[in-house]
Amino acid sequence: MPTCAGPPPEATPSVTHANVHPTKAMAGELGTWSVRLTDFDADLPAGAALRIQLPRSWHTTRLNQAKGVHSVDPAKANYVGLKCSSRTAHLGWYVEHGTSSAYTGVNSRLGLDGRAHRYNYVVRVLILEGVLDRSDTVEIIFGDRSAGSPGFEAGFQAGDFEPVSIAIDYTGDGAFAALPTADLPMLAITAGPLAEVALVAPSQANVGEAVAVRAIGLDLYQNAAALVGALALKVVEGVADVVEQPPAEDQPFQRVWQVKPTASGTLRFETRCGRLSARSNPMLAELRQAATSRIFWGDLHSHSEASYDGVGGQPYDYARNVSCLDFYALTEHTESWGQDGEQRWEILRAEANAHDAPGHFATLHAYEATLDAPYAHHNVFFREDPSITWPLINRENGGTLQRLWDSLSEGDALTVPHHTGIAWPARSDLDGKRSAPIIDWSIREDRFRKLVEMYSSHGQSELYDPEHPLAYERMVDWSLSSYSVPGPHYAQDGWLTGQHMGAVSGSDNHFGQPGKSHTGLTAAIAPELNRASIYDALDRRQVYATTGARIILQFSVDGIPMGGNTAVAGEHRVEIFVVGTDDIETVTLLRGDSSRQQVDVAIEWAPAADQFRIEWQDREAPPAGFYYVRVLQRRPVRGRAVLAWSSPVWFAND
Repeated sequence: MPTCAGPPPEATPSVTHANVHPTKAMAGELGTWSVRLTDFDADLPAGAALRIQLPRSWHTTRLNQAKGVHSVDPAKANYVGLKCSSRTAHLGWYVEHGTSSAYTGVNSRLGLDGRAHRYNYVVRVLILEGVLDRSDTVEIIFGDRSAGSPGFEAGFQAGDFEPVSIAIDYTGDGAFAALPTADLPMLAITAGPLAEVALVAPSQANVGEAVAVRAIGLDLYQNAAALVGALALKVVEGVADVVEQPPAEDQPFQRVWQVKPTASGTLRFETRCGRLSARSNPMLAELRQAATSRIFWGDLHSHSEASYDGVGGQPYDYARNVSCLDFYALTEHTESWGQDGEQRWEILRAEANAHDAPGHFATLHAYEATLDAPYAHHNVFFREDPSITWPLINRENGGTLQRLWDSLSEGDALTVPHHTGIAWPARSDLDGKRSAPIIDWSIREDRFRKLVEMYSSHGQSELYDPEHPLAYERMVDWSLSSYSVPGPHYAQDGWLTGQHMGAVSGSDNHFGQPGKSHTGLTAAIAPELNRASIYDALDRRQVYATTGARIILQFSVDGIPMGGNTAVAGEHRVEIFVVGTDDIETVTLLRGDSSRQQVDVAIEWAPAADQFRIEWQDREAPPAGFYYVRVLQRRPVRGRAVLAWSSPVWFAND
């Protein structure tokens, strides 16, 4: 533990009690931020102490892990130093549970609010000798560069001002008194410079009706960044009239055009902002009577600051206005909420209702039931505003899948397993055991488990394949330590047990940024954009999954669309239509054989184009099984392969 009895700082605080300088940081910036305390309520004798905690968002990294923060090596990044104006008091300081390692894995640490959280770091300052006079100044320096440290790395998620938490033990008896919220200094992370433009169009539209196409400015870390100058929208495929809308003053990162298709077919758009250009996802224009349902896009799996391992305070705004999602479910971890859990659950319910905007943006009530093997983690979705009894089922209250299903009402809830074959290293913050939430598909309840998550930021759960470009162990841009568990723990294995589960994806983003373009989206095929209609699409398995690209995928067997069951015996007629966001590398039809308990490639095509349509007759179908489609595009997005998976169509020829 370093100690300090140094000279006074160069300047005196400008705010009574506590201030921070500077008050802002650009996302990912290396810099120095000083928290100064003075004008204490009383002198602090030997044994007294101070505790200081930056906002949790300041400890995120590019990965789904906290960065190391420390006071042990002044030449390393994220070093915390100390200055003190006292000529008599001798001070020491350290970072509670700190480390000079770049990352801290999945450990959780107690914060000043008494809650364990992945992104907590508390700096403790001790009066070792003498007396710290009430008028003395203590300065805690995050990113002290005086001995060679490159500085302190700010967090990567832009957001509102957040308080720096401070508590003081005036007598050394261990009773820390928190400074009132009104007296706390505030810090904010702002977006970096514009690095990317995303251009988002609806996947379907009626001929003659106007729909919105939006350009979104993003920084290097996909925070909303202001668009500069005039942008023009160009129709590069198809025909449509385009009218630009006036920019919204409160959303400088967005430009909107009203686009009216004038003929049926595929439309694509382009825009340019300075040196940056963007191409939209495809949009199908159809005659009004042909479009009974539409494709709506959503993220069914993400977290924010309410989870013990998340940050970010505005996930709904990000989902709707930055990712341009049509529907969204915030699936917070609830297992660490403690005695006020019921109140926090009510707050989440109120937030979901407040952001629900039928016709524009649909929100689903949901949470994550975090269970251990052999149950796996399941996200729980509700048809309506739920009135279930607290506490919600989780591993910390002895949760099992059967207990979870017993707590739900048939027809009113769905439970969706995710990363079913993943394993992480030991949960040192919980029980020291290896965390492997792998699933045993024999534990089942088909009334509630109608979907399976095929992909998230952690990787793909379609099948066991450590060499897959999206295998858990290859997702080093998100997690450094996960791997694929061999065995029947994947979606294909679940389908072979006879469970009829549709294919969905979700980001599992933990930073309040759902819907990023490489982290998983679900397409729901529904007649309307509202909570009930989206839920019904999930319940009917009228859904498909992608890694985030808004690929248009239509798939049927004997005229039965994905998610359904065909009663036709013998040969089966398969129809596939794909419109990619890029050139399509392969379209693969996979066939599950229930009697042989095996999934094989029935046939594969290599379109070498951005659009593909086929009708194919299967004359070698087994007696019972299923088909599904996998689409692979040619170029990756942010280093990740781009795929789509249809929900299966099941068949039985008896």
